[in-house]
Amino acid sequence: MAAATGQLGVLDLSFRTALQRLDAAGRLLKVRSPVDPHLEIAGLAMQRDGDVAFLFERVKGHTMPVATSFAASPAN
Repeated sequence: MAAATGQLGVLDLSFRTALQRLDAAGRLLKVRSPVDPHLEIAGLAMQRDGDVAFLFERVKGHTMPVATSFAASPAN
């Protein structure tokens, strides 16, 4: 896969690149509304049962986004 390799022919396995690939494939659900980290994130992720990965952009009480179901998302 040419897009997956860098200039040196090394596979780019960075987390950001993996998120970009999931997004490009339509397998990343971005949640932009505020979510509570206590049970709400897990509840939303469980509803989809691993069919997509999630990126929660606004987690209450935190400044960093949270990604979940990342490894559970099956390949296309």
